[in-house]
Amino acid sequence: MDDNFIINYFYDKDGHPICGRFKKIVIESNLEIVNYLKNRFDVFNSYKESIYRIKNHIEITPICKSCGKPIEIFGDGTYRKYCSYKCMNSNKDKILLGVNTSIKHFGEGNYNNRIKYKETNIKKFGVDHPWKNKEVLEKCFDTSYIRYNERYFFNKPEIKEEALKLAWSEDAKNKRYDTNLNKYGNIIPSKTKLISDKLKEILNNPEIEIKKSITKKKNGSYAKSKTEDESYILLKEKYPDVLRQYRSKEYPFNCDFYIPSIDTYIECNYFWTHGKFPYIETEQRCIDKLNMWKSKNTKFYTNAINGWTIRDVNKRNLAKENNLNWIEFFNINELKIWLNN
Repeated sequence: MDDNFIINYFYDKDGHPICGRFKKIVIESNLEIVNYLKNRFDVFNSYKESIYRIKNHIEITPICKSCGKPIEIFGDGTYRKYCSYKCMNSNKDKILLGVNTSIKHFGEGNYNNRIKYKETNIKKFGVDHPWKNKEVLEKCFDTSYIRYNERYFFNKPEIKEEALKLAWSEDAKNKRYDTNLNKYGNIIPSKTKLISDKLKEILNNPEIEIKKSITKKKNGSYAKSKTEDESYILLKEKYPDVLRQYRSKEYPFNCDFYIPSIDTYIECNYFWTHGKFPYIETEQRCIDKLNMWKSKNTKFYTNAINGWTIRDVNKRNLAKENNLNWIEFFNINELKIWLNN
């Protein structure tokens, strides 16, 4: 086992990554590769980083130019120069470079205060900054509306997306954490006992749940798929009184469909997160699927596991305890068969 083996295993002859082999579950199936990647460098952060470092011959672990902390790696195997925006903007060399550039172009170190800039604005707009002129401001709004169909260009999705990236930058995140720590004693306020207890009290209040359900029905904001819409059309042909997102005391969940004329609750568990079949902990197919989902080790799969093994099971058990006419379908063909019979 050596660097050449790793490069040839994870990259094709043209140097392009063989994506399927970068998956954690694939790497961990080969113990020899695991041991090599974990021990190849003085610091191990991830399999992918070790592979990229081997490919790009990066022997020394890169550190932030400002604070000396380890820095993250890009997908192409290159590293950032700084660990955060804060370090980047506080780096003396970078600040000096900016000052020299400003002096070169504008004659002074702070280009925001440059005399020529202010003189030009006063000459053109009568003020030292264009935004202080109401006519200029209105013209900007008009231009924004013509170009983006928005009075404020910030409302355009692409610009919002870029702003969100900055808002969730490392620097912004650290600032939020400091504020929360000083104010609540925890970087995440909801984890403090006082706020956590209040949230639980609100979320567990039946009246709040009913109010949420009524509001969603009113606004039509329930998540619906095309197959659910198709199912509704099929059900309505045979049962005109069918209702969507129905709740009752016996079944306090937002049931996909309820048919009053035959007093029947219907759950359409079409999406893959419902497992494609009921979860029964003793069945081998359920055990295999659960282990496969756990191996993904992501929040998305964790939520899917909770939904399939806990929430769906709770609904099933409650319907049985209350002797409800309750049916679940895992694809639309099952619904069609039921309707035809």
